[in-house]
Amino acid sequence: PEILAVMLWALDFESLGRVACACREWNRFCRAEERWLRLLSADWGVSRITEAIVMASPSAAKGKNLAFAAGKTAAPLAMVDYRSRLARWQAMQRTLSGLKGNGCPGGVCGSLARRRLFEALETLAELGAAEDPRALYPSRVRSFLCDCVAWRTL
Repeated sequence: PEILAVMLWALDFESLGRVACACREWNRFCRAEERWLRLLSADWGVSRITEAIVMASPSAAKGKNLAFAAGKTAAPLAMVDYRSRLARWQAMQRTLSGLKGNGCPGGVCGSLARRRLFEALETLAELGAAEDPRALYPSRVRSFLCDCVAWRTL
């Protein structure tokens, strides 16, 4: 178990998710709150859990209800926070990649599209205000904006 615990500290998000599926004992090691706090710091540049994100996440409420019904413990808050941030990153990428880039926010005519654009810009602002701008996702923002043509519209 000691060697396993040391090995798990070096894994990234995707690898940790795969290892957690191997068996119950490995899943228990993978669900350690400290491990997810380290991933939050390394990948998102934050040192604490954003409870507003966790509580607003639909998966958080669903996960708590399913865990309670199954008699299991709920997912660690840091893991829920990480997954919520990842979902918002992916939604931001989809939304900003869809902008035309001609200086006019074409395709943003419905209220749903405006809401998605607002959420994408909110996520972009949070990444820009990360405590550690060298973390994995905040450091990707500039190259992402340069690769897609959204910067012309924004």
